[in-house]
Amino acid sequence: MPAAAGHSTRPLVRSRRTAVTLVAAATVCSALTLTPGAGAAERTGASHSEKILFADDFSKGFDAQQTWLLGSANTPEGKLAQGDGVITSNAQGITVVPTGRNPRTGRPAFAATSDQNASGFGGGTGDHLKWVAQPRVSSANGFPVPATGSWNCNADVTVKAEGVEQQPFGKAVSDPQSDPRLASATVITVDHASHTVANFSVTNHEVHAVYERLPVESGEYAAFHYSVPVFKRTAGQPVKLRIRYDQGGKRVSWLVNGKTVLSTDKIGTHAFDRKYLRIEHSGPDEQVTATSVQCGIATGNLLDGGGGADDRDKAGLVRLEDSPNFYYDPAKGAPAPQKFHDDKSLQSNRLWGQGVTLKVRSFSITTSE
Repeated sequence: MPAAAGHSTRPLVRSRRTAVTLVAAATVCSALTLTPGAGAAERTGASHSEKILFADDFSKGFDAQQTWLLGSANTPEGKLAQGDGVITSNAQGITVVPTGRNPRTGRPAFAATSDQNASGFGGGTGDHLKWVAQPRVSSANGFPVPATGSWNCNADVTVKAEGVEQQPFGKAVSDPQSDPRLASATVITVDHASHTVANFSVTNHEVHAVYERLPVESGEYAAFHYSVPVFKRTAGQPVKLRIRYDQGGKRVSWLVNGKTVLSTDKIGTHAFDRKYLRIEHSGPDEQVTATSVQCGIATGNLLDGGGGADDRDKAGLVRLEDSPNFYYDPAKGAPAPQKFHDDKSLQSNRLWGQGVTLKVRSFSITTSE
């Protein structure tokens, strides 16, 4: 079958969207090890039908040696082996702040970035990822989705983005406090067999449900990124997030504070309205089933994303990847190319003093009958 438009030259993309893939490549763990604070999910009222695959309430701190695996990140000065994050802990969980500083305010700001000439897996889209962590126990291939019941990734988080109001794109960004392209924290789930992703992206004023199929080299299917606003919030307001796979991996749902806010049983296809489509790589829809899913937490951005449903300006902010036939107009699809405010990916448009403070009170992966 001939490749669809844009597929024959797809680069092998590294991004926050594939962040868990990167961490997974670093280690293989086969034995199940419950972490310090592993009883946290039970204390919050889990039923007897819920099985804990992994849980951490960070009551004994953040263990990056035995429990958690951190991904690296690149900066103009060199590599950050444990990513663009400084981790502290207390009785309320962990706090992650960027390693850099906003030169105007002195507040923590992202230091990690990648330009269009970045070498290695993924090139320029590596800019999406700033800091990422996932449980070592699931770092090889994740946990299988059961044939009955559900697979769940759960995180209790607080997020505050700073410096977003200083964004350099002017009126192209109508609401910096809500726009997930500038700076956000993310709960990531990915099924590597199908290259499908279901995330939460949290900004100061909104929680977005993220739904994707990732572009891979020679992939002859539709690849895309949706960001659907599903919950209004204020900066610093805690939210309990759950991503649930059920029906044997045929359906994925997003839950905020215990309520389902989005769901689809058409995984792998353009399942939602195109007004929520931020990135379009084009290709034919192909419905798939999630079989084994990884979960992690991260911070970063989506600077190559187009405008949202309420934005008049639909152009992408920064062309992070300069490979031909990679980005298409989300509203029209191929062959219409996507437009960008910055085609050269200037460093000043990737780092301007923005950053995210992420607090995680608890994190767990469970299955339920």
